[in-house]
Amino acid sequence: MAELGFARKKIKNAARVIFITGAGMSVDSNIRSFRGSGGFWNSSFLILLFFGTSFGWRWFPSLCWNYFYDHFYEPIKVANPHEGYLLLSEFQKQKPTTILTMNVDGLHKKAGNENVIELHGNVHRPLCNSVRKRCYRSPLAKTMAKKLRCPSCGGTPRPDVVLFQEELPDEEWIMAQDLISDLTQEDVVIIIGTSGTVSPTRELLEHIVENTFASSIEINTQK
Repeated sequence: MAELGFARKKIKNAARVIFITGAGMSVDSNIRSFRGSGGFWNSSFLILLFFGTSFGWRWFPSLCWNYFYDHFYEPIKVANPHEGYLLLSEFQKQKPTTILTMNVDGLHKKAGNENVIELHGNVHRPLCNSVRKRCYRSPLAKTMAKKLRCPSCGGTPRPDVVLFQEELPDEEWIMAQDLISDLTQEDVVIIIGTSGTVSPTRELLEHIVENTFASSIEINTQK
């Protein structure tokens, strides 16, 4: 209880609050996490190899697209933000807030959250797998498994998310770095639903602890 009271006081007195959210934030909206208990990547190495890398999307686009749409995108498409997301919207009316998320489900924006930096992309957007640019103008649809060509450059479309062994999008990564570098002792960072073990997000969290004077609060039911 003492820790809770300390956290409440820090948040109340903060000049600015930065929320860093991961897959655990969306579990109560019935979206599976990636690495936790029952996580998406834990179910099969083949799923990770084909669906989680650009290799699968490049050489087996139809297989990847159908699996992605049925098993990954459908639950996200029908998911609604839970109360925690809605509370963030209310919180943002009271204090300057930025949300840095590793989630690709778009629930922060669906809930009306503002100042959201989506580090790993957004699954609702298509991306050209050939050049990793948002040159596919059509909305996401299962029929893309039949078309399979970007009208702008002829490449294969895929979801606009960061896959394994890929770098984060430049614009969002620079925004995240600038945000963290600008932290002061008057700021509070609240970390929700992420283990913080995956690079380069791990480096961001380490930088907060080692090189800033901001207070950090972690909320993680897996620990």
